[in-house]
Amino acid sequence: RYSHSGNEILFGEGYDIYQLTISNGHKSKIFKSNNGFIKAFDITPDGNKLVVATDDNKIFIKDLNDLQQPVIEISREFQINSIQCSPDGKFVLTSSNDGFCHIWDITTGLEKAKLRGHDNWVNSASFSKDGNQIISSSDDQTARYWDLQTGKLIASLVAVDESDYITVLADGSYRGSPRAISLMLFQYNNRVFPFEQFDLKWNRPDKVMSALQH
Repeated sequence: RYSHSGNEILFGEGYDIYQLTISNGHKSKIFKSNNGFIKAFDITPDGNKLVVATDDNKIFIKDLNDLQQPVIEISREFQINSIQCSPDGKFVLTSSNDGFCHIWDITTGLEKAKLRGHDNWVNSASFSKDGNQIISSSDDQTARYWDLQTGKLIASLVAVDESDYITVLADGSYRGSPRAISLMLFQYNNRVFPFEQFDLKWNRPDKVMSALQH
């Protein structure tokens, strides 16, 4: 990926992350992992900090401007699948095989929040452009949309097949393709009801679109 200035390219290679200067091809090592291979990395929008996830379940936060500052190291029990800095550069977002998205303070390395809702490994998570929402995807076959300020789930997107889907808000309102709606069921007190039975009340594309645009 490109550096903040756009004059360098950052890339991972085995245990190391390098910076390649585009103008002259000079390559310099900016990070070395002692044990785990580089799994994913990102830099803050201002280019000051590097965040790294390795395959031995560790997170590293390094100040690129002050090399005397100790690297922050966070050890995890489960595999980390993705890592990203927030648009304001204050937080680090990770997804992992524990089924959660984790949000970390980039200055202290302390966990600020844990997003609960997926039923399987979380494969990826990313911030919205304004940094107010998070979207995650999981092996539970859903993508979920979260409010960063409250940590609450806004909506779940369920892919029925390659072309059919349904999006459900936390209050039960939904929007989906006709075929997806025909295949989905509500379960209540061990009884199953087709979606069509509740279509008049809960099929609310207007509410879903409004929630996803905020």
